[in-house]
Amino acid sequence: MTASRLLLVISLFAVAGASARGEETQMRNLSLEEALRLALDRNPQVRLASAQVQEAVGRVLQASALRTPSVDLNVDYTRLERVPVIQTPIPPDYTRMETFQLSPKENVVGTISIAQALLTGGRAGGTFRQAQAGNEAASLQLDRTRQEIAFSVKQGYYAILLALESTKVAQAAEAAAAEHVRIASAHLAAGTAPRFDVLRAETELSHARQAVIQAQTQRDVAKVALAVVLGQEKPVEFLLTSAFQQPAAIPEPAELLQKAINQRPDLKKLQALEKASLASIQVAKSDKKPTVSAVWARQSVLNSSAFSTGGWTLMATARFNIFNSTLTRGKIEEANAAVEQTKARFEQLKQAVVLELAQAYLKLRDAREEITAAQKEIEQADEALRVATLRYREGMGTATEEIDAVAAQARARNSYNLALYNYNTALAELDLALGASVKTPQ
Repeated sequence: MTASRLLLVISLFAVAGASARGEETQMRNLSLEEALRLALDRNPQVRLASAQVQEAVGRVLQASALRTPSVDLNVDYTRLERVPVIQTPIPPDYTRMETFQLSPKENVVGTISIAQALLTGGRAGGTFRQAQAGNEAASLQLDRTRQEIAFSVKQGYYAILLALESTKVAQAAEAAAAEHVRIASAHLAAGTAPRFDVLRAETELSHARQAVIQAQTQRDVAKVALAVVLGQEKPVEFLLTSAFQQPAAIPEPAELLQKAINQRPDLKKLQALEKASLASIQVAKSDKKPTVSAVWARQSVLNSSAFSTGGWTLMATARFNIFNSTLTRGKIEEANAAVEQTKARFEQLKQAVVLELAQAYLKLRDAREEITAAQKEIEQADEALRVATLRYREGMGTATEEIDAVAAQARARNSYNLALYNYNTALAELDLALGASVKTPQ
């Protein structure tokens, strides 16, 4: 069992348990725009991606510190068990000795120092560019995560709409079956129809009631699945206020492909990671270049001493790595390999984008044709049912004709609803394949 399926099962039990305990569930209207807003605000995947952006910002701040001076303030406290002393003769006769302490028993020294890297061999600049590229990649990953969550919301929302429409069709078929039982019973009582017609009608009524139960279960499961995507912690009963979108014109495939290449965040993310890998090459090469830094320090003795010192000190240090075996060469090879891997992943993803666009486009095109065909099928099924019902009530038709006509009408309406669902989910898949930006509804 996958993690998502397990989560769904747990949520179902949670809702069932709340109902069994008599807990009140929240009831609210929910448009598709409101569902998107809730998911983008509460979904754990979005929160995780947002936290990763903040983490990347912290790395940029750390990298920028390599190019700016640092200031340190130190205070050292020392307590001596034995204080060093010297004795010296005292004039004029130099026969009397005087003892002097070389330092106090307790010593306090304050030091302030300013350090600045003057030459880093390209490490500071490379590290900063690497961190910037990482920050860009994290932001693009957040955009892609938002798009994926938006697709899941739309898919879940449309699944509920389909289940609701399926429930309406099943309930209409149940009502028609119940009416047929009533008419068949009347014909039987009048002696104009056999007992078989009543039994057949009652059987169809049982099937219709089972279809209603199945549609309602599908509706409830779809509602729980959407609640999970929205990050809801408690059972929520939604009243959906948005409807399926009706078919519209579809752009040409070539136009769609170019649009996806230009705006897919995951493609741009790989380009940012390539920049980070190129910067890591510069960082690796910096080990072969000299570095120079300067430190200015001022020291103050906070209590007196015979040999107390103070004042300022200016120091410059230079470092050049003459030999570190193959360490630097290994780092450079690793960084070069990372660049090539990123380029290969970019080309691989471009191929995947082509496939995703083709699948979404074909689904969208087929769904439009299915909608048109289903509309005609509904018109024919409605007329066939009208005629069959009229013939049976007047005693000219058979029960089988009317039962078949009811079933055909239900199939036609379900086919139309399924085609609408397929069209809307294909439209959501196309937005995801294109990398269409997701704006948080206000």
